[in-house]
Amino acid sequence: VQARQELDGLSVQTFGVVVRRFPQHTQTDVNAEATLKPIVSLPKDAHFLNLQIDEIPDKALNGLCDPNGPWGRLVVPAQNTTQAGVHQPCRNYVAKTACVADRGCSWSDVLTSCLASPCVKHCSSGACTGETSASWEW
Repeated sequence: VQARQELDGLSVQTFGVVVRRFPQHTQTDVNAEATLKPIVSLPKDAHFLNLQIDEIPDKALNGLCDPNGPWGRLVVPAQNTTQAGVHQPCRNYVAKTACVADRGCSWSDVLTSCLASPCVKHCSSGACTGETSASWEW
């Protein structure tokens, strides 16, 4: 309980997945769910999945950074802005101001979309760290 409160105080999102071998739920699966569900974030049903092993990529992992996915909407910040400076996939930013606020992205006026920064592709991370304008010419 104390650990869960500390995580909540730090705004940590905790997700849980019970992995089943078979489509039907066994008593082992039910026991695993009873053990895991109390430690996930609230609302518990939104942070918890009970999946067959083959469902994990599609139902848990692939949508983690998708703001429209079941877990992505909890992880990717609303309105496509950076969350405490954490880089998001550039395609998630639909507004220029949010795009250029992320050092890993740059705005294309030609394509009117947010793209991975050329700095990330062509510079060492140390060389890019000081760049704040998000405007590079090659």
